[in-house]
Amino acid sequence: MVVPSPICRGRAALGPRVAPAVRVIRGTTPPSGLILVDTPISEEHVDDAQPVSGLVRFRQKRNATDLTWAQQLNTQRVAAITKWVKIILTFPAAFDLGRKWDKDAPLGTSIAAGLKHVFSGKATGTLHNRAGPILRFIQWCHAHGVIPFPVREHHVYEFMKAIGFEAAPTFLRSFLVSMTFCNFILGLTGSDEVTSSQRVQGCARESYLTKRKLCQRPPLTVDQVKALEIYVADMLGPPRDVYA
Repeated sequence: MVVPSPICRGRAALGPRVAPAVRVIRGTTPPSGLILVDTPISEEHVDDAQPVSGLVRFRQKRNATDLTWAQQLNTQRVAAITKWVKIILTFPAAFDLGRKWDKDAPLGTSIAAGLKHVFSGKATGTLHNRAGPILRFIQWCHAHGVIPFPVREHHVYEFMKAIGFEAAPTFLRSFLVSMTFCNFILGLTGSDEVTSSQRVQGCARESYLTKRKLCQRPPLTVDQVKALEIYVADMLGPPRDVYA
């Protein structure tokens, strides 16, 4: 019978020997001045060390929709044209397309089909941006008992004086650009008189000058950028933090 030595009996009592966990350094070579220490890694650190691809997949699933990119673009296009149909239907005779509508087709359908070709060379974002100020002008006219179309210079001037203190400093300028858009693209009656009015242009200019100047921090120097690169290269931690 073989009797185990006291050293073996002591190891058996302590249980199986487990090697201590060592922090893994990512990269081909460890940063200079780094000393490897046998320290255990907490469970929270292991959870944070998941690959960045998992976060990317989560964002992709969150932003995914059932519509293709072409369908999404078409939906936005239809929404923009719908805004302009609503604007023209306020008083169709004031617009060039409304004066040419087909009597054999429903009015809304005919105008929407015509706007599809009129706006064929315009970006969808441009159509949305140009329609917003006009819709706000129509809303103000209805609230004050004013007929919006055909546009009158004194009505536009009163609108700009009333809205200039409430809206953003750039709104009146955007409204004037929308009026120019209606003049050259849609043939809005009276829009040429509005866009050439000096007091209308003065209101837009005065409001725009109240815009706060852009203040930015001074750019980083070359030494600061180099210090950031060295810090990120020697950084220990989850891949998500290093990637950020």
